[in-house]
Amino acid sequence: MSQRLFLSLLALLGAVVLSFSPPTARSQRVAAYDFSTQQPKDRARQPKPFPPFPPGTQFGGKCGGILWNPPVQVSLLSLDKTAYAIGDDIIYTVSVTNTGTAPQHVAVAFSLADVEPPDASQSYGYEPMEIWLRLYKMTESADHPLTFHTLLLTLYGSNDRPDTWPELKPGEWIEIRGRAKLEDTRASGKHVLSDSEVGSSIKEVKEKITDMKAYAYSWRGDTAYFDGRTQHETWGCHGYEESGGSKFADTLTILPSKAPNPAPR
Repeated sequence: MSQRLFLSLLALLGAVVLSFSPPTARSQRVAAYDFSTQQPKDRARQPKPFPPFPPGTQFGGKCGGILWNPPVQVSLLSLDKTAYAIGDDIIYTVSVTNTGTAPQHVAVAFSLADVEPPDASQSYGYEPMEIWLRLYKMTESADHPLTFHTLLLTLYGSNDRPDTWPELKPGEWIEIRGRAKLEDTRASGKHVLSDSEVGSSIKEVKEKITDMKAYAYSWRGDTAYFDGRTQHETWGCHGYEESGGSKFADTLTILPSKAPNPAPR
């Protein structure tokens, strides 16, 4: 069994285990964010590319290891439909809950522009958190489940902007509503941070696929620092976390891809 397949099956097993976990005692919603009608705003200062490094320059690797059952858990609460074709818009609601025993900070800014300081010369750091939708269906061959992964949104938080980096006490949770396109994000060529299995085995849908199970999961642990003087941005990490809360109650259907409209004559 390949390492990628092992990690994928381990993540699915984690989601199944969590689906039988009782909800946190004294659970309390402390905030709700609705991004379903918003478009992300780009920051005013884009990082400049680094000059070429001398031959033989060596760089360190990423953080080793992934914490599979971290204290911050993401769960899928609702979807606006039970059947989608690839390319359709999804309106979703997820929760982000502190299931641990100590306070946790979470990112809530919808755009990098929301963490960028107004002073153009000021340096700043931030931490992103990706929230993904995973659809899967086991097949007769357990080694080849049907999977589809879509990046729902990326949130950003910064110590310098407390409104983007709120603290959740144990048992507290926030609700996030948003809109995303159902797409194979990895295949689209978009830059993603998740180092877990986010590829999709479903490439084309010619006949509808029923009984797809769905859940949301998150990826966090990357850190970025923007140097206001040089305008360069460097990346690091402090330990990766991948979380998935309880499995979504309803199953979904993926519909055949829509035929393109004929060109006008």
